[in-house]
Amino acid sequence: MDPAARSVRAEMRQVEQTIQQLSHSLGRIPREGEVAQAMGKPLPEYRRLLQRANGYKLLSLDDLEAEADMPDYLEVCARSNQDPLAVLQRSAFRQGLRQALEALDATAQVVLYLYYDEGLRMREIGTKLGVGESRVSQLHAHAIAELRAALQSPDARFSMLKPRRAPR
Repeated sequence: MDPAARSVRAEMRQVEQTIQQLSHSLGRIPREGEVAQAMGKPLPEYRRLLQRANGYKLLSLDDLEAEADMPDYLEVCARSNQDPLAVLQRSAFRQGLRQALEALDATAQVVLYLYYDEGLRMREIGTKLGVGESRVSQLHAHAIAELRAALQSPDARFSMLKPRRAPR
């Protein structure tokens, strides 16, 4: 049910890996130009890739609730038939996502806020920021790739987005 083409998914995984590697070596989140250069792509080509990735999503945030922050959350888990470990993992994920969002540059934070919290369309965000709709789409795709890279990094204290391996 994923609208993104497989090639776009593969390219965005490469973007995430590149951001992760550069973040490690630079000690900060890399800029678009640095990611493009590390991938061996000119900046306009990298931006076209981000444009094709319009619609590339992190995950649905609708199911991230605050159960773990409630007092007696084990009792709440028992009453609602939820796995306490999963509740703790979601809590750790929310904390990691919050930290990753705070590490983004101000423009990316504004784009994500206006898109997800305010529900503005890319065109409306572009008008507010004084850039074109396609540039907003590129900024959005790059921000999502940065978030995914941060959440999948080996330093992450949770495993929500890491592939689960079946026991042998």
